[in-house]
Amino acid sequence: MSLFFFHDHKFYCKDSCFYSPGSFPDEMWGRYTAVFGNTTVFARVRTQETDVVGFSKISNPQVRIVDVYEKGFMQLLKDIFHADYVIVRLPSFIGICAVIVARIYMKPSLIELVGCPFDSLWNHSAKGKAAAPFIALLTRIIVRNSPFVLYVTERFLQRRYPTKGITISCSNVLLSQGDEGVVERRANKIMLTGPLMKICTIGAVDVKYKGQVSVITALAILKAKHNKIYEYHLIGSGNQTYLRDYAKKLGVEGLLVFHGILNRQQINSVLEDIDIYIQPSKTEGLPRSLIEAMSMGLPAIGSTAGGIPELLEKSMLFRPQKAKEELPECLLRLDTTTLLVQSKRNYEAAKKFSASIIESRRREFFMRFHAAYSKR
Repeated sequence: MSLFFFHDHKFYCKDSCFYSPGSFPDEMWGRYTAVFGNTTVFARVRTQETDVVGFSKISNPQVRIVDVYEKGFMQLLKDIFHADYVIVRLPSFIGICAVIVARIYMKPSLIELVGCPFDSLWNHSAKGKAAAPFIALLTRIIVRNSPFVLYVTERFLQRRYPTKGITISCSNVLLSQGDEGVVERRANKIMLTGPLMKICTIGAVDVKYKGQVSVITALAILKAKHNKIYEYHLIGSGNQTYLRDYAKKLGVEGLLVFHGILNRQQINSVLEDIDIYIQPSKTEGLPRSLIEAMSMGLPAIGSTAGGIPELLEKSMLFRPQKAKEELPECLLRLDTTTLLVQSKRNYEAAKKFSASIIESRRREFFMRFHAAYSKR
């Protein structure tokens, strides 16, 4: 039995080993191999000459990474014919091509919808804006006619991309068992917080729709108009030049701290020292980094993009198009009492995303998908 998995994710190859810089860690692949056995992942691969510190090495012996662009799309189309099951993660150009071919070959296919392609493309570039309506429509048609669809949100993606098939709402987050002492430790930190507040965002720093520019703009406004100073910590891969230059232009370059790519333990260490987490995205599915921050008892602010409103209270949200006015206001509202309330609230809200609950539900869904075609 074999599973073919398709997505645009970029893996890195060094010394014949494969590494993921973010959303596809090694431990994630067990959810597929446990049900389907050998899993071939068709994605993008780049040769990595420098170090891979902070990357997750793909060591599962049942997982094989294939570079779609090196292999060629024509060969890829032929390979799908030999798959027993196909799982496609969308939005993804590779995924759209694969699911169309899988339908032609009448292969069992399942869609994992983790974000809105319209929002992703619209906030990406001028070319993205041109392609957004067509790709969104194509995705809507594909999802509507898919027999199995896994959504990472509870409502947002379901409304935009409904299906006639069997569905489940299941986040991609991987949370370990909660630590009940988190809220007390966070409360003690909040009570001792000094005048310098530390805020943080996790996400690629060279992807504009991640929204870090909105936070930098807010830093400048708060400094100039309210004499409020916030230190902004940024965790994530990518070229930092654009954000550094923008911060320098606004006179707040000294307030930014870039950490680059960190592993899970290093991220947790940074978050323990942070006062407020911010998810300023212009497009999102259900952001794992926000849920992980919430599980550490961090008060959090987020935009209204995607599934973020499903995680945070309305008072902690701002509209991306109104970020210049609303984000500074959100930060100014966070007094000690509010921080304490939000810390406890977020920790409790994150509990439903514990690995034991999420992975059990996901496995049952995959087993149902497997069983539906096992007698073919």
